[in-house]
Amino acid sequence: MLGTGLLALMAAVLAGLAVFGSAALPERTGPPIEELAVERVVLGPGTIALTLRNAGADPVQVAQVFVNDAYVDFTGGDDPIPRIASETVTLRAPWQGGSRARRPC
Repeated sequence: MLGTGLLALMAAVLAGLAVFGSAALPERTGPPIEELAVERVVLGPGTIALTLRNAGADPVQVAQVFVNDAYVDFTGGDDPIPRIASETVTLRAPWQGGSRARRPC
């Protein structure tokens, strides 16, 4: 008898969650959680291609990029990146490869 009552109560709670779902949860407040992870970097002549993944809970949009104390132009990232999705952003930034030190003969 007690087991039947508990089973009926659990069924009622699950049915309530199924019917009311997200309406039963409070609205999240506070600042958005922005977290981008750089997954891949590809260097090309005058460009740096970054593959970014949104590791946060909220959609993220790339608005500006800062490299070596300067803002740089970029392409990609026009639309917000959804949670767990990735996007490639290409920076137009001149860069120089490291020089190899030569050993004296």
